[in-house]
Amino acid sequence: MSIPAAVVTFAEMQTTHKISGDSAAGYAAYLTSSSDRGDYYTRGGGHAPDDGVVLAPSRWHGSPALLATLGLSADAAVEREDLAALMRGVSPADGRELRRAGGDGSRVAGIDMTFSAPKSVSALWAVSSPYKRARIEVAHGRAVAGTLARIERDVELLRTRVNGQLRWERAERLLAAEFVHTSSRLTREQERGGVPDPQLHSHVVVLGAERMNGRFAAVDSRELFRAARANGAWYRAELAHGLQELGLEIRTRTGRDGRYFEVAGVPEKLSERWSMRGAEIERAARAFRTRYGRDPQAGELGSITRGTRGTKTSAPSVNVEQAWRAVGEEFGLTRDRAQSLYSFERVPLERDLGGELLADVTRDRSNVTDRELRARAYELAAGILHPREADRVVGELARSGEIVALQDGLWTTRELREREQRTLELAQARSSERIAPSASRPSGRRVSRFSARSAVR
Repeated sequence: MSIPAAVVTFAEMQTTHKISGDSAAGYAAYLTSSSDRGDYYTRGGGHAPDDGVVLAPSRWHGSPALLATLGLSADAAVEREDLAALMRGVSPADGRELRRAGGDGSRVAGIDMTFSAPKSVSALWAVSSPYKRARIEVAHGRAVAGTLARIERDVELLRTRVNGQLRWERAERLLAAEFVHTSSRLTREQERGGVPDPQLHSHVVVLGAERMNGRFAAVDSRELFRAARANGAWYRAELAHGLQELGLEIRTRTGRDGRYFEVAGVPEKLSERWSMRGAEIERAARAFRTRYGRDPQAGELGSITRGTRGTKTSAPSVNVEQAWRAVGEEFGLTRDRAQSLYSFERVPLERDLGGELLADVTRDRSNVTDRELRARAYELAAGILHPREADRVVGELARSGEIVALQDGLWTTRELREREQRTLELAQARSSERIAPSASRPSGRRVSRFSARSAVR
């Protein structure tokens, strides 16, 4: 089964991509399948039929009223037929059309936002007791739900026309289906042993949204793409907050540009060992850059990603948990050692989030978009504050004048604004200088020039 690849960079922990209408049936079958166990699912959650197959835990997101009109419930698992119907743009309850097709007759089936926990979180999850695993999964689920609420609150997802003018507005509620996976897809190398890497992540398939007036509408995927960095940063910050409540210590400002976090005490070599699929994709991407001198584009990235997958739809019957525990012990993360990591006594870190944000957002350029400002605030908040508090810090900086709103949704800092104004004043003053003409002197002596400053009008 061919599954579309996410249009993202390889190290991201929140990815977003569109599901085309012609791949809707396959995608719905993939997410709700009870036969392709080797690639994604382990004996950690969901429900198991008589044949021992395990289904991924799933749930609906949406207002109770909307879900009821569609014959769905937030307390029920996502069924394939219901998901497929919504991906076709019709109600699973009565078949009525919910989303119109485009002018060419095509319809986007949905938008898959994938939220992945940092690798150290997945590594700790893999070797922890069932009780601790469940608590990590709860923290992950709350972070995903919090991110969806943030999208509903802050991202203008819906298009509308007012007096002939196209405008965007926020949604009242999203309609989405979430599937929780706990392992990565098998690579070709892993097919021989049948043991995937642990990787806690959720696929959230956005199927539409409620307008403020209660009507159902399609979502503008471009706004979700533009908000991907901020959405991923919110998810990580809320996840870090939830893990700290479990007694775990968080290492902040890790990874590229200090955007990420990890759990302290999890060996980095173990995290690398359990990043085989990502490493294969990175190697394939580097080979592409070497050959063509540029980064792969969307379709090319999809080919690279698919090229690293195994070809089997099922794996040999192996005890995945036992294999994970053995690997953890090899790298020093035994179950007892993992249990000891949950006893960290949290001490508030004395960090000036506002000061760090001011220094970071304009380090490379003089202004940033509101999305970039919020994203960096959430990234810096991970392990320090709940992302709601990061929003409060941004608001305080704006009220105090430390950040200044410009046109077109841009922001700059007060310091940079004042420096820019001084530079403009100096340039304006210099432009008003006049150079007096030289007088002819028979003696040939050099005549000094002088300048006069005129009034600046």
